[in-house]
Amino acid sequence: MPRRRLLYVIVFYATFAAASTAFDPVVSVSSLRADESRAAVAAFDKTLLEIPDGETTEFYQKRLEVLLAELRARPSAKPAKNQFPFVDLSPEQRELTPAIATVRLKLADAASLTQSQRDEHFRAALDILSAANDLAALRAIVAKEKAAYQASPNDKNAERVAFTEQIIVNRRLVSVLQSLSKRYADRPITRRDPPTLAPEEEAELRSLETELVAKVKAAEIPFQPTDAVQDWADAAVSYLSIFEGLAPQIGGSFKKELRDVLADSDDAKRRKIAERLSAEIRRDELPGKELKLEGFLADGAELDWESYRGKVVWLQTRYNEETMTPFALPSNNPPISKFKALYAKYADAGLAILEYNISERAPNADSKYKSRVPEPGYPILSRRLSADAEKDYVDFAQFYRLKAAGLAILIDVDGKVVSVAPNADDLEKLLKERFPNVK
Repeated sequence: MPRRRLLYVIVFYATFAAASTAFDPVVSVSSLRADESRAAVAAFDKTLLEIPDGETTEFYQKRLEVLLAELRARPSAKPAKNQFPFVDLSPEQRELTPAIATVRLKLADAASLTQSQRDEHFRAALDILSAANDLAALRAIVAKEKAAYQASPNDKNAERVAFTEQIIVNRRLVSVLQSLSKRYADRPITRRDPPTLAPEEEAELRSLETELVAKVKAAEIPFQPTDAVQDWADAAVSYLSIFEGLAPQIGGSFKKELRDVLADSDDAKRRKIAERLSAEIRRDELPGKELKLEGFLADGAELDWESYRGKVVWLQTRYNEETMTPFALPSNNPPISKFKALYAKYADAGLAILEYNISERAPNADSKYKSRVPEPGYPILSRRLSADAEKDYVDFAQFYRLKAAGLAILIDVDGKVVSVAPNADDLEKLLKERFPNVK
């Protein structure tokens, strides 16, 4: 499950699009609210919910068409204000869930269908069970596929086990997010303003943290990652950003545990992920620490870092010679305009700007782009910059995983880091605190 699908599943979870793609066009769920007509529910033949064994593929296909038509006709759940954006099922729709999942799973094992069709049915069965929050049914599928794998090891059952287990993790995370969205209906939940977890929410996140680390470490049933399912190491890293946004402390411990497990791996790809996590951990731990910089400016002069002591330093990443820095972009973008205004306001009071180039094509004295350095003008550091005065020159952006243009590090007068990657509002607040006399 590549990152794009993982986040798509967690954030938007287009259950009913997936439920209607195997044999007919995508049809979204009826927009009826739960308090509207229930005539379709009352008139439905309940015997259609009983899915017999041993029938033909055509029989199950026709039964699925009837069940999906009934699903679309029934009232859908009415989302609450600020509810986490997830397609949930109404009680009327949940009545159909077991039958739809059962017939989907039968089609997922139908030898007369192509492998692509079988895979589509299997994934759609998981999607609708997840939307119904039927973890017991999902775990039963894991047990069935594990048993099939143990009886005769094969890639398909292994993939199905991993895919289903990752859907279970998705659903459990969604349940935490939905719980939080109900309690925090009056404000958005963001990484910069994380929520206070209820005991049961914290317990669930810690349980998931433990289970995910174990999955990465154990590799109980090996499988080949595909477009449908990620390697557990990649999946865990994808989940990590959600943990960090909801509970920074849990996210921090999760990141270190993952780093330690992956660093001990014999697999080069996993060790590379561990290196990336190590860089993020160094970045996360920067605030409060002294940052020593040495290197060369774009014009070839050596950086005199000591000359910046006593000044507040705004170290800003830049992607290439021409653009991709707050100071080089047009002022008609409100955040960019605010960055420029902040510099203009505090430059004379002791705010110094250093820009660090994270492009392979760092500008230098001979660069044709030298004349394009925007006003008011400030030093641009070359790509190779030491992160520690006792080390050889290293790639500063790689050392702290500062790979996005516009990321900033604010350094205080004593050389210690105040904040990493502050947004314009955070930066304004921090600068006001350090320059109280500037109006």
